Amino acid sequence: MRLGVVCLASVLLAGCGGSSSGSLSGAFCSDLQDGLTPFQILQPSVADGTYSASEAADLAYGWAAISCPDELRSNEALRTYLQNWNINPDA
Repeated sequence: MRLGVVCLASVLLAGCGGSSSGSLSGAFCSDLQDGLTPFQILQPSVADGTYSASEAADLAYGWAAISCPDELRSNEALRTYLQNWNINPDA
């Protein structure tokens, strides 16, 4: 399991996956940039009940908008994931 995923799933706020911001959004973006899909990143937190699937989608949008808007514009896996939850990635 990737460090960023472990940090994200464990809700650690600092030192995750080399994220410069040391935040959940930074860890999420780092994992996206490493080639993981939003589902791969967020599924452990959904499976353990930390977030509902809908909450995870909302968080994915918010984290990407804050920490990696370029991924929000260009990452097709992220865009498709959000659109499947009726979230407009271009909003």
